[in-house]
Amino acid sequence: MKREDKLFLNCDEYRKTVIDYALEFNNYKFIKYLLDEEYIWFVDNSKEGYGPYYGAGTSIKQNLGRFDNDTDSFIQREFHEQDRLRTQTAVLAIENGDCDVLELLRARETPEINLAFSTTPNYHDFKNSRNENLIEAIAISNDKRIIDYFTEEYVLPDKLKVEDSLFVFPFLGEVIEKLIKNKNAFAETVIRRAIEHNQNVYEKLSALIDVEYNYLQSIGTRGTEKEIKNQIVRYFRHDDSSDCVSLSIIAVPHKAFVGNIIKSESNKISSKETKYIEELNRSYYKVISLGGE
Repeated sequence: MKREDKLFLNCDEYRKTVIDYALEFNNYKFIKYLLDEEYIWFVDNSKEGYGPYYGAGTSIKQNLGRFDNDTDSFIQREFHEQDRLRTQTAVLAIENGDCDVLELLRARETPEINLAFSTTPNYHDFKNSRNENLIEAIAISNDKRIIDYFTEEYVLPDKLKVEDSLFVFPFLGEVIEKLIKNKNAFAETVIRRAIEHNQNVYEKLSALIDVEYNYLQSIGTRGTEKEIKNQIVRYFRHDDSSDCVSLSIIAVPHKAFVGNIIKSESNKISSKETKYIEELNRSYYKVISLGGE
């Protein structure tokens, strides 16, 4: 790590770095060593906000002659160009039962969620952060701590200045399908938590609609209850690709909410959990129905 030629930062003729090889050969001890010694990080929690990346990088500076203070390197560019290194490290952490590292990696989140501002959720592309290996690792886990972590709701950091938010792991629907396929004992628990999350999102949005309705009535807005509420939900947004939902209202003080909702493909599943899947999907479409006609 302390070599003069900074070999750690370089890629070989196959455009692979030492981290690529560590992940390829499941060398979690080495990755953990790099993280513990702060040679690398996948999330820079000192940042005031996040864009499409979590600020990953390395403390090892490349010697670039007169640009000695420039930390640019192939490995850093790779950190920023894709989220695979972070999510694949999360896979190894699951396999090694290391829940503390999952929290450090923000493993249940995607960088795009941090762009989920309340008025325009429809540009999120969570597919960039989708890792099939991560979804599979969760689905075959028998560790309650892992299941609890990936089914726990969370809100966006206050520093992102979103008034209210409520999220859960965006690929939880796929996890549920695999849990059922794997006959995992946690399947019903996870489905119930997803249902509860959808219901919580519904209640938050409903409460926001009521606040706006009362405000509009107080300033003399004309129309029936249905007409006024249809006016309110013109600002309701649902993005099919990310299943983000949001609503912004003009009541004083201004309020807004953004979150995500979960569904699963019940028609592809034939099992005792079918009724719970159907309940999950009903709760999903119940939220969408708030958008009105």
